[in-house]
Formats: sequence, structure tokens, C-alpha cells
Amino acid sequence: MEARALDLLEREGPAAAIAFLEGQMDDPLAAAQAFSGLARHAYNQRKDVDLMIRLAQAGIEFALRASLDATERDADLAYDLSGAAKGLNYDLSANTWPGWADDGIALTAEQMALGCAAAHKNLELAGILDKGDLPLSRARWLVGAHHLAAREFEPARAAFRAAAEQARAAATPGEALLSEGYAQITNLAERGDDAEAGAGLQALLAELRRHEDGEFFARQLETARRIFAGG
Repeated sequence: MEARALDLLEREGPAAAIAFLEGQMDDPLAAAQAFSGLARHAYNQRKDVDLMIRLAQAGIEFALRASLDATERDADLAYDLSGAAKGLNYDLSANTWPGWADDGIALTAEQMALGCAAAHKNLELAGILDKGDLPLSRARWLVGAHHLAAREFEPARAAFRAAAEQARAAATPGEALLSEGYAQITNLAERGDDAEAGAGLQALLAELRRHEDGEFFARQLETARRIFAGG
């Protein structure tokens, strides 16, 4: 299904691909997953943020509509479709955050505003679907990330602290340190050359590198510091 939709996207454009997937009501979960695949293709291969947003938003609307339709006849399917909508919101939001420094991607203020709204929707769905501490931690981190990009420092700090607390509850200390690192970057972005925050971040990076995925997370924090705090 995804391959057919991708072929339509490349040959006939997004309207044809969207119409094809919206017609796949015999397997709506596969269609929702195909929307996700096409949105990733638009971002990763085509470097087209507007196209990614269009496909992700169409997928979100389709998944939520199909979930509502399935509620009374198949509760598990309805839950999975709502989960697919959550995932599409997460991806849309992550791909409209400027903290990755991805090659070939230039974001507008309007695109980032859409991403911030999607981050809040992702957090809302994580709570409604009772996804647990780690997904909630990541959802709160993403909300904080968008607040940081908008230079809304206090809500960014609050979101990062909540994300760290839920990561600890999920027994994922590396992700807790990651969110704590973003809180330190928020302090640096707000206060400029803050020696205490800078030293705290360096100590945190050293500790983080001792954890699973720590080197990957540390590089992520170093990139974010460069972008948001000029360091």
C-alpha cells in the first residue's frame, strides 16, 4: 500500500496519494502507517517541509476519523489508530523543530508554530491513550523543545523538568539526563554566558556519556547548545 501511495505521490502529486490512502478503509491502520511513511519520505528524501506537513496532517485527520468510526465495533483498532495519529503528530512536531540542524531543511515561523501545536496534541494523546511514563516524558520534552525554540524560557524549563521526572519514573536515566541537559541549555539561552549553567552542562554531558545511547544524546545536546545558546 505504501509503495503504491509513494508511486502516486511521485507521478501525480500529493492529492492523488492522499485520495488513494483515504480510500483504504478496509485496512485503515495500514493506510495510517503509509501516511507516516510518505511524510518521512517528504522530509528525509525530498527535504520538503510543506509536503511533509500536508501528508502528516492528512494522515492525522484520517487516523482520528477512522478511530472514531471503529470505536464501537473494534476497540483495539480504534486505540491503534489513535496511536497512529499520536505518532504522526510527534513526527510532524519533531520535523518542524530547528534543533537538529538537518541538512537541506530551513523552517519558517509558521511551520514551527504548526509543530508546536502538534507537540501539544501529541502530549494530549499520550495522556488520553495512557501510554506510560516514557512516551509521556518524550512528549513533554518535545513541548519543551518548541518552547525553547520560541525563546519561551520558563515553560521550556518546566516541560524539561517534567520530562526528566517521568524518564526517571520509567527507569531511563539517560533520557532523564537528556531532558536535564535541555533545561541547562534553556538557562544558557536566556542568560547568555552563565558560568554555572555552562559548568553544569559539561558535568551532565560527562555523566550522560556513561549511559546507553549517551554519546548520541550528548551530540544532540551539543548541537542544540550551538543553535540556541551560541555555544
